[in-house]
Amino acid sequence: MQNLKTIKRFTSLFLAFAMWFWQFSFAQKPSTKATLTARKAALKAAPKVVLTAPRAAPEEVPSCLYLLARPTLSLGQVVTFLKEKNPDLPEAYARKIARIYIAESRIESINPAVAVAQMALETGFLRFGGTVDKKQNNFAGMGCVNTSTPGNRFKTILEGIRAHIQHLKTYASLAKLRKPCVDPRRKLVEESKNFGKVKTVQGLAGTWAADEKYGEKLERLTFELLRTQAAPDPAASLPKQPPNHRKKPLQTQANTL
Repeated sequence: MQNLKTIKRFTSLFLAFAMWFWQFSFAQKPSTKATLTARKAALKAAPKVVLTAPRAAPEEVPSCLYLLARPTLSLGQVVTFLKEKNPDLPEAYARKIARIYIAESRIESINPAVAVAQMALETGFLRFGGTVDKKQNNFAGMGCVNTSTPGNRFKTILEGIRAHIQHLKTYASLAKLRKPCVDPRRKLVEESKNFGKVKTVQGLAGTWAADEKYGEKLERLTFELLRTQAAPDPAASLPKQPPNHRKKPLQTQANTL
């Protein structure tokens, strides 16, 4: 009898504990399906976090490759650069071209190194020989499409170079020209999306020329030009003429009686 009472008491305690455990552990928890639904709703409501790789810092473009820049460039550097690439080029002609390019670039605040490099690329270092003829005074292939459309003609070398510089400025800046406009194609650029938007030589690829590597070619020539050492000027090594110290003969007054 005593054992039976003990068993009943133990059974009652076990059932009470089981009821308590179920009440506080299972009864208050939602069903598995309800839990999954709640989790999905929470995920949808949570803000989405997009993990992206950090962007690489853009490579800094050297200032000498900007269209609006003033790198140090001498007339001697330009002449030596052109003569090294085209030994048959008359030096007087090379000097004239170099002088005008440097002067006109300074007037319109255009990078003279880029302008000269582009002229060298377009004319084959002043050999011409392509679609554009030397007599056209067109130093940048302006308006040239093919043999039937050889491009613009200019009356003088100065006018042709000025048109080139002004055309570069139209691509690089919204500012007004400082000299009367001689660029026949300025209006076309002004009415396009490229007006004042091209800042470096790379931007001339696909705008000035269709060649995708046009910017790379200009970049290479610009660096090459700026690295050129100007040849010594022969006139500078000539000895100076000594000053003329010859004294004038003394004038004697005639004796009067």
